[in-house]
Amino acid sequence: MRKLYLYIFLLISLTSSAQKLNKIGKIVLDELPQAHEYRVIKEGLNSTINYKDSLFFNGNVLYVLPNAFIANEETADDRPDRINYHDSTGKLIVSIITPRIINFKVSKKGSFAAFYNQENILLVNLVNFTIDTLFGSHSFTFTNDEKLIYYDSEEGVIVYNDQLYACNEFPYMFLDYNSTILAFTSSKIIRLSGNDFITIREFEGFFYDARIIDNNLYVVEKIVKRKDAIYTLYKTSDLVKFEIIEKTDYK
Repeated sequence: MRKLYLYIFLLISLTSSAQKLNKIGKIVLDELPQAHEYRVIKEGLNSTINYKDSLFFNGNVLYVLPNAFIANEETADDRPDRINYHDSTGKLIVSIITPRIINFKVSKKGSFAAFYNQENILLVNLVNFTIDTLFGSHSFTFTNDEKLIYYDSEEGVIVYNDQLYACNEFPYMFLDYNSTILAFTSSKIIRLSGNDFITIREFEGFFYDARIIDNNLYVVEKIVKRKDAIYTLYKTSDLVKFEIIEKTDYK
């Protein structure tokens, strides 16, 4: 069967970039030309990743860690997914088979990985390859110091650093912004302060997207009026003043 080459591009530089909204209201960058680091070679149901024309991995999604590689086989059918951990030479060290890999994330230093398997969050220690099963949801992330923060939808609590924080709204996103832990629900932005999460901004509409770029926080609010959707992009550096960068109106 003829091979289909899918090229995946990695960002070279953010220099001279600017933030804006795309046609569906998500934050994007005006960025410099990109160069590929790896490609996915698909043949039938199987996929192979070619990294820099020198290493090959079974899978269709690649994560480059400081001293290792993770090649995931993420399927769209009834076959189970697989996480393949390789050392820096490309040697396969361990594989994890799971019904599904949802919202796969790796910590900043590559010491941990986490994903949702349709029932629980699995936290994988990439040093000793132990796995912890957490009763959470698909909403989670790693902080800058590699601690996992997640939302337990059954108990209605945010779990972070062995502490529980009541939260009656589902947090769609968590961000560690300059060592400040933020959560974004549909109606507001909340931040961890002492023993509780406090509201720092309420939306007229509802939360749609957020990104940290060049030490600034960018947030998108969506307002729906009849058949119109209005997206507003805000920028803040202090979590107090939110400057409007762009507003789009789609009818």
